[in-house]
Amino acid sequence: MSEALSRIEDYITAFSEGIERCATASTFKPADWQDAYNRLSRLRDRYKKEQSNLTASEKKVLAKVFEDDRFIKTLLDTRQIGEHVTKRTAPTIALYTTGAAAQIPCEVSALPMFAGPSVTIPDIDGRPHQIDHLQNLREAECRITTALARAKQPKDQFPLN
Repeated sequence: MSEALSRIEDYITAFSEGIERCATASTFKPADWQDAYNRLSRLRDRYKKEQSNLTASEKKVLAKVFEDDRFIKTLLDTRQIGEHVTKRTAPTIALYTTGAAAQIPCEVSALPMFAGPSVTIPDIDGRPHQIDHLQNLREAECRITTALARAKQPKDQFPLN
């Protein structure tokens, strides 16, 4: 395992700890849930900074989750809503329960998005969509930790194709 992958692993651990704090809290705290999404964003940023220092096999595996995975990209849009970042285009939110995604109005603020662990947000056409933050974050965690495990495999055990 490269030193770069080890540094990324630290951020994966921090992301998982943020999710666990949300999952085990006795009361809902929007800031904790926003922090979990922020930790995902910092993790992806760490991956981007370490990309050139990863081995070819590590890079190939992690690119699939941090660059090509549409679901992860939608969670990063959710983080932007929590940070009150105004996008020029409608953000896309993950609808893990249906395996789809929906575009929501640019004006959606953090208040309705983080009103609870599960919220209903209308898409740009006004159709309501249920968002389960814990389910989405756990799915992201699963995808990322699976990619990490594959990236840690010895090079001769992992085909590059």
